Formats: sequence, C-alpha cells, structure tokens
Amino acid sequence: MALYLISCDLRSYTTMNQYRELFGALHALGAQRVLLSEWFVRCDETSVALRDRLQGLVDSQDRLLVSEVAVNWAGYNLFIDMDSA
Repeated sequence: MALYLISCDLRSYTTMNQYRELFGALHALGAQRVLLSEWFVRCDETSVALRDRLQGLVDSQDRLLVSEVAVNWAGYNLFIDMDSA
C-alpha cells in the first residue's frame, strides 16, 4: 500500500455541506488529518484514482493535490502520531 498526502485548498465557503461530504469521504478512506487541510492515507489506489474520487466533492474554485509520499519524510507538531502514518 502506498502512502499519499492529500492537500485541499478550499476556497468556497458557501458550500460547507459539500466539504462535510469531502471530509466524510476522506474519513471513509481511512485518511488521517495531519495539518489543517492535509491528510495522509494508505491505500492501493493510484494518485489519479484518488484525485478523481475526491474531485467531485470540491467546488470548481477549490484546489486538490494528491501526491505519493516517499519513505523518507518528517513532520513537526502534526495532528497525528507520525509513526502511525
């Protein structure tokens, strides 16, 4: 399973229900929030498949990035225990 970083730049605050759906979808994937708008998730899908799955849950003005994380990474003061990611 690959480790992915999913980053969202949510620019449209008029559709918070839509963002609840996005957050629910991330939770259903087993994603764990590491920063305010960034999550880690381990899965067998490709970055393109993850992006396509989540793209319909954000507004056309929002931004979404899905990137596979290499083995060598570090963080500080994250929302989760780094060893669990």
